[in-house]
Amino acid sequence: MIEATFTTAQTAKAGQMTTGALQQRIARGLLIGVAPDDESGEPGFTRPGKAGTKRRYSLNTVLEVALAESLKAHMGLPEAYAAAQQFTLRGSQDRFSGFPYPPGAVTLICSTGSETRVIRWKPGEDLFAEARHRLGKPETFVLLDASAVFRRVCESLGLDPVETVSAAYGLLPAHLTTDAD
Repeated sequence: MIEATFTTAQTAKAGQMTTGALQQRIARGLLIGVAPDDESGEPGFTRPGKAGTKRRYSLNTVLEVALAESLKAHMGLPEAYAAAQQFTLRGSQDRFSGFPYPPGAVTLICSTGSETRVIRWKPGEDLFAEARHRLGKPETFVLLDASAVFRRVCESLGLDPVETVSAAYGLLPAHLTTDAD
């Protein structure tokens, strides 16, 4: 299921944008791994070089678009895409790139525009202090619930978010099954 690829229309819908806006982002070089003239044909990330061949997007790229489009109301478009790429392209010891943390926590993107961190937050912990500390104590920053965006994107693509995360981690992520986060 994680190997699935998605059309331009599916990607735009999941990102809550038009296909024209998505194509503009690609032309501006904002998406990593999606180039307007790339002939590598790497599945899921680029358009094969043959004329008339349609682009297909990986789940990571669809998430990159959706996260960035959610962040753009609070920062510039290039900064929004750079922040989204911290989630989709960089993982950690306990989080796969492009996926929320496993059960028991909410995955958040915290960004000043120039600095971005993906953090694991458990309800009851001091979210403000943790995010501010991780970002170097800025005066202002943006928080985005990446777990909620992941759920929304999966549902838009006809994927079950619980099954999708289970396929990645081999776990049943309880925090994706409720709206209590």
